[in-house]
Amino acid sequence: MAFDCAAPIPALPVPLAESIGRTLSRAVTTSQDLPHYASSAMDGWAVSGSGPWTLVKPGQPLAPHRASPIATGGLVPTGTDAVLRRESGRTSDDMAGVPALTLGSEARPANREAASISAKQARKPLQAKC
Repeated sequence: MAFDCAAPIPALPVPLAESIGRTLSRAVTTSQDLPHYASSAMDGWAVSGSGPWTLVKPGQPLAPHRASPIATGGLVPTGTDAVLRRESGRTSDDMAGVPALTLGSEARPANREAASISAKQARKPLQAKC
């Protein structure tokens, strides 16, 4: 019976500091997009085309096979196809001494942490060196 008598509380404006625990009566809107530019979601490199990429200074439009460093929240340069996570790339100089970016590898080769001893080696007694 009480359930049938209940009605929503009418919407009313309240100061932001008093709004904790309240529910919005309509969607929040903004006068402009936020952010108002395409931005990077991570630190890394803005890349254009397939790798390897030649590194260029930040803030320039990217031509194919070019990359530039970018920070989280940074403006994505014109010509960017993707943002490569910092951990996924490796920088070095190419054969002409030009800074270049290549894909890194998150895979470790077998026995990187500990190498096994073959059965033949296991039967040999260890030789102490003095």
